Amino acid sequence: MIRALPVTVRPVDGETSESYFQRLASVNSVPAESLWGYLRQLHAGLPVKRNAELATTELEHLGGLPSAWFSLNRQHHLLPIRCPHTRWQFAICPTCSCLPAETSGCVRCAHGKATRVTTRTGPICLHHKRWHHESSDIDIAEMPSHLAAEKAFRGTLTNRGISLATGELTLANQLAHAWSSTEPISTEEDGTRFFLLFPATVKLAIALTDPEFVELLLNPHWSPSEHATLLSMTITAVLGHPERSDSGVLWKTVNHHASAVTVAYGMVGTRRRSRNCTMERAFFTAAYTHRACLLRHLDARHMPKISNPGQGRRAPSAQRLAMLQRA
Repeated sequence: MIRALPVTVRPVDGETSESYFQRLASVNSVPAESLWGYLRQLHAGLPVKRNAELATTELEHLGGLPSAWFSLNRQHHLLPIRCPHTRWQFAICPTCSCLPAETSGCVRCAHGKATRVTTRTGPICLHHKRWHHESSDIDIAEMPSHLAAEKAFRGTLTNRGISLATGELTLANQLAHAWSSTEPISTEEDGTRFFLLFPATVKLAIALTDPEFVELLLNPHWSPSEHATLLSMTITAVLGHPERSDSGVLWKTVNHHASAVTVAYGMVGTRRRSRNCTMERAFFTAAYTHRACLLRHLDARHMPKISNPGQGRRAPSAQRLAMLQRA
């Protein structure tokens, strides 16, 4: 039985095991390497190179945490996904669902210490009303639009499998920038742009990932100009003003997703071992193979049939698709 360390700390919600390990070592004034060496003496199977994910049980003993704290907390933050196990509807799948990408946590929640978390939340701590994205700590108590956007992010976008690192939010932010500024997108100002446009980005992401809207936007019987007009009108309606810069991001979005739809139709019917690729699997696969994030929100059952789609590439195996989802 491993005894708890003299000084224990409470992990923040969604904190990674590595982040908690470093905080536990710090508050006890023990070098992280020495603490890892101690765990290796108790558990011979642990590697020389530190990997706290392999020692969660030992960490729970050292920190005086309830048994299986890390695994239970992770289950709470899994993102919904469309997959064969959920009948291609957004739901938590024990096999396919993943955690959101790792990001910085609220400094106030950790009593001034930096943390890394994987949570189904946005860049704002609603308890302390602080913006904590990318290790920042900004008071937004007097910014009600940002607080409302965070609530919408947690309540709507995460239920659609969207996190801070998924493509839908990046796309919405780029489109919001094109409609809000005449300046070109600068990679050096990504963090500032995301902060300023966060309310508009969330509103736009909710509209763009609405299943009925996606069905219209990706309808193969519509021309590219009709798709572009629909997308432009939708963004203008959501943001309340027309596009201010001709960035080309709108046409890139339309053409890229149209290309992915064509590939998806070509996959339908190709052999996968003993089964033919279905419409649902084809569109789900194309969303990842072509980085066409809006296809993840398409209900393929409502897509029209097309004549002579052409024989496309074969649908990848389940193992290959799982690797693409985690890439």
